[in-house]
Order: sequence, then C-alpha cells, then structure tokens
Amino acid sequence: MVRQEIVRTALEMMILIAMSPQLATCQKSCPSSEWIENGAFCYLLVNGTTGSSFDEARTDCQGRANGADSLWISTNSELSWFEDYQARAWNIKKNWAQCTDCDRGTEAAWIGAYRDDLGIFRWIKDSQAVEINLNWYFGQPKDTPLDYVLADDTGSSIRYRTDTREANRKFWHFCKVQHKEPTTPTPMPTTTLPPYLGPCPTRYWTEQGDSCYLLVKGESGRSVDEAEADCSARSSKAGLLWIETADEAAWVMDNSKSTWNLKRDWSQCKDCQSAATAWMSLRRTGDVWTWGAKTGIDQSAVRWFTGHPRATPNDFGSLYDTGNSNDLSVRSETAGSKMWHICKFRFRESTAASSPSASTQPETSSIVTSVPTTTPPYEGACPSSEWIENGVFCYLLVRGATGRSFEEARTDCQSRYAGSDLLWFSDQNELNWFQDYSARQWNIKRDWANCTD
Repeated sequence: MVRQEIVRTALEMMILIAMSPQLATCQKSCPSSEWIENGAFCYLLVNGTTGSSFDEARTDCQGRANGADSLWISTNSELSWFEDYQARAWNIKKNWAQCTDCDRGTEAAWIGAYRDDLGIFRWIKDSQAVEINLNWYFGQPKDTPLDYVLADDTGSSIRYRTDTREANRKFWHFCKVQHKEPTTPTPMPTTTLPPYLGPCPTRYWTEQGDSCYLLVKGESGRSVDEAEADCSARSSKAGLLWIETADEAAWVMDNSKSTWNLKRDWSQCKDCQSAATAWMSLRRTGDVWTWGAKTGIDQSAVRWFTGHPRATPNDFGSLYDTGNSNDLSVRSETAGSKMWHICKFRFRESTAASSPSASTQPETSSIVTSVPTTTPPYEGACPSSEWIENGVFCYLLVRGATGRSFEEARTDCQSRYAGSDLLWFSDQNELNWFQDYSARQWNIKRDWANCTD
C-alpha cells in the first residue's frame, strides 16, 4: 500500500514537471492574467470607475504592452468571437454603473476604428480599411465629426455607433495585442465593402430626385459663412441648401423629421445658439430674399415661422423644425449664429429651364416667386424616380392604403418592370445597406397606420 502511494506521488510529480514548461508558456502568452487569449492574440476590456476619450484609450492600450493598440478586427470570425465573449464575460451593460464619469446614456467601449475624410472607416492601428460586417445601431453611423467607433452593449447584442474624439466623451475601451505568430495564415475576408457607385459625393448623402442632401450636425455649430465653406469643401458643386419647388420643400421637412432628426438630436450641439435650426442659402439683400446667388427658381415654398423674417441684421434663413408640424418653417438669423447646416449637391441639371416671374418687384420684404412650367423627365437608371438605386440594382417599397398577399405582391413586382421580382439579397453587404436604408428612409413602422387592411 505504501509502495503504491509512493509510486503515485512520483508519477504526479513527473506529470507536473512535464507540464511546467507548458504552464509557463501559457502564463507568458498574454501581458497579464487580465487579458483574454484567442488564437495568436490577446484582448482586454479596460473598465472601472473612470472612462477615457478615444485618444486616451489608444494611449492607454499602447502603454500596456509592446505592439498593443486599440482593438482592431481582421475577419468576421474574429468579430463573432469578440461579440460572443463580450456577451458571456465582459458584459459592459451589466457593469456600466461602476463608471462615474462615463456617458450615462450609452453603455459602450471604444474600438480602434475611425472614419477618414473620404468617408471610409479604417483601423487606427495601420490605417487599413474596415472590411468586416459591423452591425450598426439604428441611425448610425452619424455624420462628421462623429467619426470614432464604439461597441455599444444593447443588452441583447453588440451594435456599433460613432462619437467624437473630444476629451469629455468618456467610455471604456478595448485593447488588443499579438503575442505569437498565427499557426495558420489569417484568412482574408471573402467580401469587401463595395465601392460607392451612386451620384452623391459619398454614400452618407441622401439621394432624392436630381440632388443629394446632407445634414451636417454634431457637438459644434457653424456660422453661415463657415457652413457654406464646409459644403463647398465636400464637393465643388455643393452648397448650402436651396429649394426649387414646393415638393422639394415638403420632402426636406419630412426627411428632417423622419431621418435627420433635427429636433430630436439638437441637444448634441454644445455651442448652437438658436432653436432646432440648420442653415440654408436663403438670404436677404435689401428687401429681396434669394437663394444665395441663384435666381429664377421657385421660392414660394418657404413658410416663415411666426414673427419672421425679423429686421436686419437677421438676414440669413435657416430651416426650423418646430416638432409640431410637417410644414417647412424658416427663421431669419444673424450671420454669426451657430447652428447645424444642410448641404445640397445637384448631380443632374433639369432639362426644363424655369423663367423668373414676370411680376413687378415687391416693395416690401418678400420672396421672388418663379414656378417651373414643366416637370423635367426622369433620367435615372431605375424604372422610375420612385425606385432607389444602389449599385447595379433598384429597390422599391410598395405601400399605401392597401396591402397584398405574398402572391399578389410578387405579381405586382413582376408587372412593374421586365426582370423585377420580390426583393432578394446577393450578399451580406447588400443586406446591410437594405436594413440601413429602410431605417433611415422607408420607415415602415412610422407609416404603417396608412394601411387600412
């Protein structure tokens, strides 16, 4: 019995001795026991009672280990592991109350992704384009200057959103470091984000008719001259919003309420001085209001807010979202007032010229009105202007007062154009675009009450 016990003890010691190099290697794999090993890389969620700005987060990661940086993700399989482990172990949302200086409305952590001046998301570690399928939060990504990416723990999944790099935007952050060479080459993504092929300056503009529109918002506002310069910098053919028809005016106001969320998001702006407003190109010279240097276009669409236009120096027009009406309201402001602004880019000129009104110049403050005599023909690549073009395909949401069965819906699609059918998807990128555009523009839920059956 004693002999057997001695033999067993000796075997246990031999096993421990044999395993000790492996244990030492495992312990040396990551910089410390706080890091989580997955393959050739180690990952760390830096949480606690204080948060960091985007720049502070990166500096912290780089100081933790040689080669460490803010989290970058190379493949969709790595992304799946990251999101799964976050839900199982890191659990940002559950522990968020620990952070005393973090943003209270968003339980999130910085990753190392940002958007460059061309609108391309890249990893800050090596400036490589982000080629994984980020599941963006509703209404995301936001416009510049909200260009830096957060992983937001919604409680049911990780969704991604953008924020600014300002020092007061405090969140937790993820770090990553490579601790050994991969045993097999890291697989490259099988798909890449398709290049933007539309007529707008970038994919972040909204196409409508012959023009593209962009509401530029964020934590800082601009004067009217700064706003005009920003639009011109985005494209040589872009300028502050001008409105040519009553239909365009109605669309602008509807888009503001349903997609741009001018009123809802106004509290984001720290130095804006007016109500929920955005600069347009409307301005007064003497007693006459015009759309910047543009003349001979319809300005009857403008509806002044109560008490406006005010007297000089309130000579510059801004779009005002009252929150209570679908009508376009316009306020007159001074040139130095700080607010958001709307840019417009016309990519196709109308074939029907509009002539200035033959009426005499009004003697009091008013707006020159000139209504186009004909509607320009649709010249796009889709069956009609109702369809939305994305890449080589066109899409249409058929809605209204009546719905259809599955078979009726397919018959309707097939009758609209040769080769058209009920919606199908070819790849993940197309699905991502569809879900994003639906949330931003089609708005099924908002308009559902229109359907009676």
